[in-house]
Amino acid sequence: YWPNGSLTAPRATSEFNLSRRNPVTGVVQPHLGIDIVGWADVLSPVDGTVLFAGYNGGAGNEVRIRADGPTAFHVGDVFRLMHHATLYVRSGQRVTARQPVGR
Repeated sequence: YWPNGSLTAPRATSEFNLSRRNPVTGVVQPHLGIDIVGWADVLSPVDGTVLFAGYNGGAGNEVRIRADGPTAFHVGDVFRLMHHATLYVRSGQRVTARQPVGR
């Protein structure tokens, strides 16, 4: 699932790009994620365990989930969901796919 609970990709404001120019600093540096928008609550894309939930500098409030259930492409994959205003989960908590983890 995508973090909006959908099976189809939501609108992206910045794609994965190894030679992206940072829109804030203007420096060319890799963008190793996908910035997506268009909803309020961010949902877990997989069944798993929250490895980290808290403030993480430039990532803002981040939730990091290790996939360990039947919804995972690969057990052990880690998903980083960043830039939340509010977190709904805590480190060590089990989550299921499509469960709200932040806003």
